[in-house]
Amino acid sequence: MPSALPISLRCFCIWIPWSWNRFMYRIVWLRSFTRIRILASCCLRYAGRKLIQTPIRSVMHFLDIDTMAERLQGKTFLGCEVQDCYGAWFSVILIPQKKDEQGRALAVLIATRDISEVKKTEEMTFKDQLTGLYNRNYMEARREHFVRTGDFPVSLLMIDCNYLKRTNDTLGHEYGDLLLQRIANIILESIDTSCVAMRVGGDEFLVLCTHCDREKVQKMIDAMKKKMVERSDEKLHLSAAFGASTVEGEPFDFDRTYKAADAAMYVDKKASRAER
Repeated sequence: MPSALPISLRCFCIWIPWSWNRFMYRIVWLRSFTRIRILASCCLRYAGRKLIQTPIRSVMHFLDIDTMAERLQGKTFLGCEVQDCYGAWFSVILIPQKKDEQGRALAVLIATRDISEVKKTEEMTFKDQLTGLYNRNYMEARREHFVRTGDFPVSLLMIDCNYLKRTNDTLGHEYGDLLLQRIANIILESIDTSCVAMRVGGDEFLVLCTHCDREKVQKMIDAMKKKMVERSDEKLHLSAAFGASTVEGEPFDFDRTYKAADAAMYVDKKASRAER
């Protein structure tokens, strides 16, 4: 790293590592860390997508010294993942190195590492190639780690695509694939960043939403239904059955919540068949 750079800028470059090294460590005193945060915020907001693809708000929250002590409670480090404008991924880890008498961190070790190859492997393992959503492998691998203490209320939304078999039989699998892609796009457009969307079966989708009560999940369902009507055409009729289950607080049992959402979805599917 160029030694001529001022200390604040050199520290700032730690978490934009693609400008210099692919792997580095540095201890930063937290009294100077606020200046680094401000500089980082200004540079990122000015550069926009030229530097970073990861949402700025999430990165700045990760670097927020004011909440760091609270977020470090019961943990030995904090970590996040950042993607640059060229598609490369980096992990960033903050590890407390020096503490005061009250146990508050005075200095942190910042470690960054290129994890692009790991991300490529995950992409092949955990992503559905047709829709770009996470797949059932991802759900099974992450089911015990989706929800943390501060994430409640949590909602699971099951979505079952109607008319897929009929579309495949009458128009061919090319149109069936297009039907699924359109439904997946509508799902992504209707949820926020606190949600994870997955394709868990041939015509079934699952959305897990943290900080999401019954009213919020119903608004998502209404938005999806409206977009499906608007984007249907003569060949492809977009329609789906929906079922949701909400957990207001701990404990969160993934299997029980999943089964409740699945049962609600089948009730909706049965009702919609009766109306046809």
